[in-house]
Amino acid sequence: MFSRVKARLSPGSTLSLILDGIKAGVSREALTDALSWVGCQLLKEDQPSTHSKDVATYFVAAHELVFLNTASHHVLIGVFQRGKTIELLSTHLAAHLFAAMCALGVGDRLLL
Repeated sequence: MFSRVKARLSPGSTLSLILDGIKAGVSREALTDALSWVGCQLLKEDQPSTHSKDVATYFVAAHELVFLNTASHHVLIGVFQRGKTIELLSTHLAAHLFAAMCALGVGDRLLL
């Protein structure tokens, strides 16, 4: 399902489906495949900082799938080093992002 749907959806919409899929018990292989596609799409963006919500959701999904070490990329992590990017996220998403980044070993000074 994800391989057919992801070609027609934005990364943000695909991430929502991935998070729903985690809750619904969709196979990890299908979800990590879709997440890899999203990561590639986010890296293709000209201005990844404009999609900070998508990047944060990407890391949250990777954390929930225990896929962080594979999914992490310095360019995507760098999105949160620019300006007040984290302040633009909801408190709920920022808390989940913080947990994911700590699990990845990213220092809390980067996020705070």
